[in-house]
Amino acid sequence: MGNNDFVNTLRIKFAKEQGLTFDNIEKALAAGDLQRAFLLAHTLKGSAGLIAEPELVEAAKAVEIKLKDKGAPDADMMQRLGAVFTRVLEAIEIPEKQDAGEIDLAVAADVFNRLQPILEASSADCFMMLDELEKLPLTDELVAAIEICDFKAALEALGELRMKLEI
Repeated sequence: MGNNDFVNTLRIKFAKEQGLTFDNIEKALAAGDLQRAFLLAHTLKGSAGLIAEPELVEAAKAVEIKLKDKGAPDADMMQRLGAVFTRVLEAIEIPEKQDAGEIDLAVAADVFNRLQPILEASSADCFMMLDELEKLPLTDELVAAIEICDFKAALEALGELRMKLEI
């Protein structure tokens, strides 16, 4: 898996975890909670940088700076942030999971066989397989354990999946 695959995995994670951030910034502003809006804009700026979206970084930065100075961003700033944010989210393709009844056992076995020694070595290389794992049904617990670097729990989840799918 190359660098582009890793960035794509980060982009998918961004879409799943940051998908409501713009709405949450607007809600914080409407409630007069400038500190919360600042923290959300700051986090959005950093996350956008991780997924190589400089236009979103700049839009979030403009809002962040305005909030840091204890002022609310104007309508143009928020409109720009919303438009760029929406464009970025729409450009991210989130892979669809297979239906549990339609799982390709050969593909799952291949993924699991490659993953197991990586988990046994407690290697962060398992992050490079998240995209493949997220496409397979029933892997939510396994993916969640990997995302928090709980290799023991990930191995247990992998073992349970192997038994359940008879792989």
